[in-house]
Amino acid sequence: MSSSPPTRMIGVHKAPANLSREELEKKYRILANAFTSLPVVQKHGLTYEVCFANPTFDDQIRAINLAPSDATVIAIFETTSHEALMEILHLLFLERLLTNAELQIMTDPAFRKVMEGGDFLDRGIGGTFAVDVLSLILIDK
Repeated sequence: MSSSPPTRMIGVHKAPANLSREELEKKYRILANAFTSLPVVQKHGLTYEVCFANPTFDDQIRAINLAPSDATVIAIFETTSHEALMEILHLLFLERLLTNAELQIMTDPAFRKVMEGGDFLDRGIGGTFAVDVLSLILIDK
């Protein structure tokens, strides 16, 4: 039994210019389904949420003199513990648990750039990192 609390990891990614939001979403869904089907993820994973940006409020955001976010995808993965997350990452990257078909998505240069941070990470506003979360419960009114 682990002594550490549940751990969350967040990835913030931007679609490169040559990869549409729809293409990015399609590729990310394939990768997310492959990832969540891994036995080690099913054993230790608590939640995996992938949020795809849409332009619904871009005009309203601009109207108050703010710039819409460059983020296109935000992935939030919660595991039972820090140790469990390290086990998953070790198995995923060192033992390459994903099949060749699933890894083919990662050979697409545009998608690989997204997953590795690319320009978004270079600007210091994206990438993948662990987080502490403050959860507030809103009571149904």
